[in-house]
Amino acid sequence: GASGGRASRNRTVGSFDVVRSEEEMNAVLAQLAEQEKKERNDDWCRANCAVPTPMLLEPLLSATPTFIPRNGVIPDVMADERERKKRMVWSEEEEALFTAKYLTYPKNF
Repeated sequence: GASGGRASRNRTVGSFDVVRSEEEMNAVLAQLAEQEKKERNDDWCRANCAVPTPMLLEPLLSATPTFIPRNGVIPDVMADERERKKRMVWSEEEEALFTAKYLTYPKNF
Protein backbone atom coordinates (compact mmCIF):
# COMPACT_ATOMS: atom_id res chain seq x y z
CA GLY A 1 0.00 0.00 0.00
CA ALA A 2 2.67 2.53 1.02
CA SER A 3 4.93 1.76 -1.93
CA GLY A 4 2.02 2.42 -4.30
CA GLY A 5 1.71 5.94 -2.91
CA ARG A 6 5.43 6.55 -3.33
CA ALA A 7 5.40 5.27 -6.90
CA SER A 8 2.64 7.71 -7.83
CA ARG A 9 4.68 10.61 -6.41
CA ASN A 10 7.62 9.76 -8.65
CA ARG A 11 5.58 10.37 -11.80
CA THR A 12 6.24 13.54 -13.76
CA VAL A 13 4.27 16.61 -12.89
CA GLY A 14 1.08 16.83 -14.89
CA SER A 15 0.52 13.09 -15.18
CA PHE A 16 -2.45 13.43 -12.83
CA ASP A 17 -5.78 15.00 -13.64
CA VAL A 18 -5.90 16.77 -10.27
CA VAL A 19 -3.56 19.44 -8.93
CA ARG A 20 -3.42 19.61 -5.14
CA SER A 21 -1.63 22.92 -4.55
CA GLU A 22 -0.70 26.17 -6.20
CA GLU A 23 2.93 25.05 -6.31
CA GLU A 24 1.92 21.92 -8.22
CA MET A 25 -0.19 24.06 -10.58
CA ASN A 26 2.78 26.34 -11.29
CA ALA A 27 4.97 23.30 -11.95
CA VAL A 28 2.41 21.91 -14.40
CA LEU A 29 2.20 25.27 -16.17
CA ALA A 30 6.00 25.50 -16.38
CA GLN A 31 6.21 21.97 -17.77
CA LEU A 32 3.53 22.74 -20.37
CA ALA A 33 5.28 25.97 -21.39
CA GLU A 34 8.58 24.09 -21.82
CA GLN A 35 6.86 21.42 -23.87
CA GLU A 36 5.24 24.09 -26.05
CA LYS A 37 8.64 25.75 -26.65
CA LYS A 38 10.08 22.46 -27.84
CA GLU A 39 7.17 21.93 -30.22
CA ARG A 40 7.38 25.42 -31.72
CA ASN A 41 11.06 25.47 -32.63
CA ASP A 42 12.18 26.21 -36.18
CA ASP A 43 12.83 22.59 -37.15
CA TRP A 44 9.30 21.63 -36.19
CA CYS A 45 7.88 24.51 -38.20
CA ARG A 46 10.00 23.68 -41.26
CA ALA A 47 8.82 20.08 -41.10
CA ASN A 48 5.14 20.72 -40.37
CA CYS A 49 4.20 24.22 -41.57
CA ALA A 50 2.78 24.86 -45.01
CA VAL A 51 4.92 26.87 -47.42
CA PRO A 52 2.91 29.30 -49.54
CA THR A 53 3.41 28.92 -53.27
CA PRO A 54 4.53 31.95 -55.27
CA MET A 55 1.83 33.82 -57.14
CA LEU A 56 1.48 32.48 -60.67
CA LEU A 57 -0.14 35.65 -61.98
CA GLU A 58 2.57 38.05 -60.74
CA PRO A 59 4.28 38.55 -64.15
CA LEU A 60 0.90 39.16 -65.79
CA LEU A 61 -0.19 41.65 -63.12
CA SER A 62 2.93 43.78 -63.48
CA ALA A 63 2.40 44.00 -67.27
CA THR A 64 -1.30 44.91 -66.97
CA PRO A 65 -2.05 48.65 -67.00
CA THR A 66 -3.53 49.89 -63.75
CA PHE A 67 -6.26 52.48 -63.26
CA ILE A 68 -5.26 55.52 -61.21
CA PRO A 69 -8.36 57.39 -60.03
CA ARG A 70 -8.02 61.15 -60.32
CA ASN A 71 -11.61 62.24 -59.53
CA GLY A 72 -10.82 64.43 -56.54
CA VAL A 73 -7.37 65.67 -57.58
CA ILE A 74 -6.96 69.45 -57.51
CA PRO A 75 -3.80 70.34 -59.46
CA ASP A 76 -3.45 73.90 -58.08
CA VAL A 77 -5.06 74.20 -54.67
CA MET A 78 -4.29 77.90 -54.16
CA ALA A 79 -5.79 78.89 -57.52
CA ASP A 80 -8.88 76.79 -56.74
CA GLU A 81 -9.28 78.53 -53.34
CA ARG A 82 -8.97 81.99 -54.93
CA GLU A 83 -11.63 81.03 -57.48
CA ARG A 84 -13.93 79.76 -54.72
CA LYS A 85 -13.56 83.00 -52.76
CA LYS A 86 -14.46 85.00 -55.86
CA ARG A 87 -17.70 83.04 -56.22
CA MET A 88 -18.64 83.48 -52.53
CA VAL A 89 -18.81 87.27 -52.50
CA TRP A 90 -21.61 88.84 -50.44
CA SER A 91 -23.01 92.21 -51.26
CA GLU A 92 -22.96 94.90 -48.57
CA GLU A 93 -26.71 94.50 -48.15
CA GLU A 94 -26.35 90.75 -47.54
CA GLU A 95 -23.56 91.27 -45.01
CA ALA A 96 -25.61 93.90 -43.13
CA LEU A 97 -28.67 91.60 -43.08
CA PHE A 98 -26.58 88.68 -41.81
CA THR A 99 -24.94 90.79 -39.09
CA ALA A 100 -28.28 92.17 -37.91
CA LYS A 101 -29.92 88.73 -37.74
CA TYR A 102 -26.87 87.19 -36.07
CA LEU A 103 -26.73 89.86 -33.40
CA THR A 104 -30.47 89.45 -32.77
CA TYR A 105 -30.39 85.64 -32.48
CA PRO A 106 -26.71 84.56 -32.09
CA LYS A 107 -27.35 81.05 -30.74
CA ASN A 108 -30.21 80.13 -33.08
CA PHE A 109 -28.45 81.11 -36.27
